[in-house]
Amino acid sequence: MNNKFKALLNALLAEGYIILVALVMYYGVTEIERETIFIPIFMLSLFVLSVLVMGYLFLFHPIKLYLDDEKKNALELFFWTVGWFVLMAVIDLIVLLLV
Repeated sequence: MNNKFKALLNALLAEGYIILVALVMYYGVTEIERETIFIPIFMLSLFVLSVLVMGYLFLFHPIKLYLDDEKKNALELFFWTVGWFVLMAVIDLIVLLLV
């Protein structure tokens, strides 16, 4: 699998994860009517989980390639992933402004 396709797949998975978290926060939080200590605990846990997921999607394969002495491929994969993700973020912004 070439780097451009792998990067696109990683960026799509990251976008999908963000959409899933946003849906849970949008629809799930409205159902909670009382304040409790578990809300900040859940939010911090979700933050840590998000860092882990995004770290895996953006960094795991490039670091693995880099350590296997494939530095050019590692940097290419990382920057293609970031590029695809930036493109998706711009599309999200355009959709937000149009809706």
